[in-house]
Amino acid sequence: MLFAAEAQDEFQILDVQPSWVHVQISGASRGWIRRADLEMPEGFAVAPATGVNPNPLGVVSFRMTRETVSPFRGDWQPLRGKMVKVFYVEPAAGAATTGKEKLEFAKSLLLSKEPDATPGADTAQGGVVVFDSADGGQISATLADLKELREGHISEAVFWHRCSLDPRDSFEDAEKP
Repeated sequence: MLFAAEAQDEFQILDVQPSWVHVQISGASRGWIRRADLEMPEGFAVAPATGVNPNPLGVVSFRMTRETVSPFRGDWQPLRGKMVKVFYVEPAAGAATTGKEKLEFAKSLLLSKEPDATPGADTAQGGVVVFDSADGGQISATLADLKELREGHISEAVFWHRCSLDPRDSFEDAEKP
């Protein structure tokens, strides 16, 4: 063993095999980790060896390339100037994606990553998912709206209405919220 990962470490996924995951640790540093030893992101949850489709809806799998906490740089009033957790993602296969696929992935990522759980001097007040692809787009949500959605106090349609979808047409092919 050349490197020991901590429980909270995150890596870029380069390849997924039934028993192993090829990850990029930093820069040119890459390695293989036993799949059973990892908590896999949405879209990679079930190992192909089980015979169960890890992506039953046929949704394009995305991978997170970077995660930061910084002041919101957009003009959207609910988060203007506040600290946010930003997730940069791209399609795992480099394929074009639909608006519905991006919405579903962003929702699962924002709900699972708990933007307020980031250690640091400032607490994040929301989450931002930046889709780094030709069909791009950015989704921003406040922590309060994420909490209401998670607890079932608002519907998914109300949640999407409250979010910032920029540009909105990047997500239009999804079912209208």
